[in-house]
Amino acid sequence: MWKKEEIEEEVRHIVAKSLLLKPELVLLSSRFFLDLEAESIDILDIRFAIESTFGFKFQNDEIRELLQVLANEHQVTEKDIPELFTVGRMADFVVYKLIPSS
Repeated sequence: MWKKEEIEEEVRHIVAKSLLLKPELVLLSSRFFLDLEAESIDILDIRFAIESTFGFKFQNDEIRELLQVLANEHQVTEKDIPELFTVGRMADFVVYKLIPSS
C-alpha cells in the first residue's frame, strides 16, 4: 500500500526522468508547462510512466477533466490552466486514484 509521501516522491522522480531533469529540480509546486517547460507529448509520457509504476490506467480524458476541475475551482479559464497544473496536483490525483478516502 502506497503512502501519500511515497506517491509524491515517486511522481516527482517520474516527472524528472521523463523531462530529463535532475530530481531535485522537480518540486511539487513546479508547474509542468511554465516551470518545467513540458509539452503535451511529455504529459503523455508521464501518464504512461505513472500507469506503469502505480498499476492503474487513466480513463479517457481524466487529465483533461482534472484540469477542468482546477479551472473551475479557481474560477479561471482554460488559458490559465498552465498556472495551476503542478507536479503536486498530479501527485494528488494519483493519491486520489490509489487512496480514494484521502
